[in-house]
Amino acid sequence: MVKVNPLSLNRGASKIWLCRKLLATIDRIINAQETRHWCRPALENSIMTTDPFFSNATTFFLVVFRHRSFSKAAHELGVTQSAVSQTIAQLEVQIGLDLFDRTTRPLTPTKEAGVLYTELSKRQTDIKDVLHNLQSSNFLRPFIRIGCVESLLRTIGPRFFKTLLDQNCRITVHCGTSDILYQKLLLDELDVIIATGQFRSSDRLDQRTLFLEPHVILLPEAVAKRRQSWQWEDLQYCGIPLIRYTSNTASGLQTEMVLAQAHLDLPTTFAVDDNLTVFSLVNAGFGWSLTQPLALLGARDFIASCKILQAPHPCPPRELLLARKKSTPLSLMEMVGSACHQCIKEDVLPLIRSTMPWTAEELFLNDL
Repeated sequence: MVKVNPLSLNRGASKIWLCRKLLATIDRIINAQETRHWCRPALENSIMTTDPFFSNATTFFLVVFRHRSFSKAAHELGVTQSAVSQTIAQLEVQIGLDLFDRTTRPLTPTKEAGVLYTELSKRQTDIKDVLHNLQSSNFLRPFIRIGCVESLLRTIGPRFFKTLLDQNCRITVHCGTSDILYQKLLLDELDVIIATGQFRSSDRLDQRTLFLEPHVILLPEAVAKRRQSWQWEDLQYCGIPLIRYTSNTASGLQTEMVLAQAHLDLPTTFAVDDNLTVFSLVNAGFGWSLTQPLALLGARDFIASCKILQAPHPCPPRELLLARKKSTPLSLMEMVGSACHQCIKEDVLPLIRSTMPWTAEELFLNDL
């Protein structure tokens, strides 16, 4: 075999030679049998990765590249930091290329590592899509791990579950705040989430607008009857405080954005991360709240002594997004999106329009 010195090639030929070398390397390292003998020493007493089509070295490389850190990659993979660094070092020896500059913090991937990451990520996604299609064609029930914000799940839950079960799906559903849902999505603990987009903007994610709804004001009935209409200045001096959502929630971030646009600087008396607690405090007369129609639909028993009012302008809408990692089969996202769209269209929109008719023109349901 003739060995080629890349330094002797011109720039264009050198790039072609490098790409061919990297693609040949990809084919070798995907074969777990070939890499098993040098991966094993670094992985003793650790948790092996579970991807049946990619070797541990390949998986470790992809995670380290994303995090730019051996310690963060080790935390996600459930192994020791030394296991990760040794495996990457052995991979570099095996393929004859440096993948990371270890003198910088965070780690700096080499150009060769960037090419390798792009190719491996694409192949991993393609394999997952092929596997899902094969399972579906052989009548294997798809298993979907779904995350959903409380305000939507509390309203559409039974209908949503039934729609997916009618499609012969196996499902688990995690209800939580948007920041937690995005975290679980990126850690591969969830396949598809329905959340607000206040927390994540990542090229690893496929995010699509599902639903837009306006904000509304929730006031104790005794306070609401003082005026026919309410502006931000009226609320500022209404005699009771704004009951805030905590800053780790999407509602909390959205509230602060609305207040900033309205040039309001309100003191923090209460800060709560749970819708029902907020509504209970308003119902008891402790303050007022900026919230959304969806949240109120799922909590009608907690607002018996409250009045729902149109929020003054300016006040941007809340956006619910459907999100998946790009490595998750698109068909799973489409299945969840279709079920959610049906529930909102047939159950949620009629309820909102009947109880809060002024919101009709501001509601938007996207045809995914």
